Amino acid sequence: MQEAHDLLRDASHDLVPTLLVRFGLIYALEDLCERNSNSHIHFEFSSAIPTKKRYTEKFEMKLYLL
Repeated sequence: MQEAHDLLRDASHDLVPTLLVRFGLIYALEDLCERNSNSHIHFEFSSAIPTKKRYTEKFEMKLYLL
C-alpha cells in the first residue's frame, strides 16, 4: 500500500513541476522545451506575455497540462 502511495505521489509531482508552482507558466514552458530538445529536434518557446505575469495557480496548471 505504501509503495502505491509513493508511486502516485511521484507521478503527480512529475505532472506539476516545481518550476510551474514557484515561478509560473512562462518559465515552466521554457523549461519544458529545453528539457525535451535534443540533437535531433529543438523546441523553442516564444511568448508575448511578460515572464513576471502570473495567473491563478489552478489556471496555469490547466494550461500546462494541456
